[in-house]
Order: sequence, then structure tokens, then C-alpha cells
Amino acid sequence: MRKTEGRAERIRELLDEVARLHEQCGRLLGGNVRPGVGKIAKKPPAAAPFNIEAAEARSKIQSFLIQWARVVVVQRRVSAPRCEVSGLAAFLGTHAAWMAEHPSAGDVPDRLASLAAHARYAAFPEERPQSIGRCVEPDCGGRLLRRTEPAQIECSRDPGHVWRSHQWLDLRRRIGQRP
Repeated sequence: MRKTEGRAERIRELLDEVARLHEQCGRLLGGNVRPGVGKIAKKPPAAAPFNIEAAEARSKIQSFLIQWARVVVVQRRVSAPRCEVSGLAAFLGTHAAWMAEHPSAGDVPDRLASLAAHARYAAFPEERPQSIGRCVEPDCGGRLLRRTEPAQIECSRDPGHVWRSHQWLDLRRRIGQRP
């Protein structure tokens, strides 16, 4: 697999993840449809505190996706998608191979991973990552963090150092082999 093909696949995975986390953060802000909404109650429901982390994560995700959708639309001369996050993510996913080769897209996977991490923290604060030691990649210096959503171990320094659950046995061997 060529490097850009792997990069395009990583972009697609991250686009799917940020779209899913954007939706989850929206639920925290009352963006989900609940039974009984619209009925007149005898007393108003207690107001939930405003979740600034969730709102900020959603805003940053949408802004980043809009920015890159504009680049794609202008440079590829294609029709613009609607400005809703799920549509933007799907649109950019179809252009991920082009983005993977674009000279200005060098930090797109890192930026998407950062946006996902911020949104994940906002959406699932009880699932903060647990540190399990130093990164096994040579000359990295980052910390390995175990996450439950999604189930993976990732490096605190390099977003490319990620081990999904099916890779954990290999990672465990590598941890045991380091000096």
C-alpha cells in the first residue's frame, strides 16, 4: 500500500470519528430528540448546565471541515456540500485520496486526531485515557494512553502511533522487549 493510500484511509477513519463525536457532543447540548418534547408540563424541567467543552468541540470540528470543504470545492471545481457536519465529513471522505496528496494537507490527520481527542474528552469525560507507559516507537518520547472509546492505545506525542484492540498483543510484546 502506498503511503498516500494509507494516509487517505486514516483521513477517512478520522472524518467518520469526528462526525460521530460531533453528534455525541450535540446530544450533551440537548440536540437529540426526546419523547415528550413539545408537551406542556406543569413545571419546567431543571436546566442542565451548559457544556462549554461539547459546544467548543462541535464548533471546532465544523469550522475545520468547512475550511477543507472550501479548499476542495475551489480547487477541484465540484459542488459544495451542505454545511452540516455529517455531510461535510462524507464529502471530504470522498476526496480523501486527493487530500492525502495535497501539499497543504500535511497536518490534516494530526488536526483531525486532535479534534477527535477534544470531542471525545467532552463527550466521555468519565473515560479519560489511562497512561500505560512510554511509547514503543524509536525516539518518540510520548506516553502510551489507553482509551475505551474507541478501544485503542495511542501515543500522547504522535497521533500516528495508534494500536487498535486487535494489535494489543503485538504491542504488549514490544513493551516487554524494550530496554
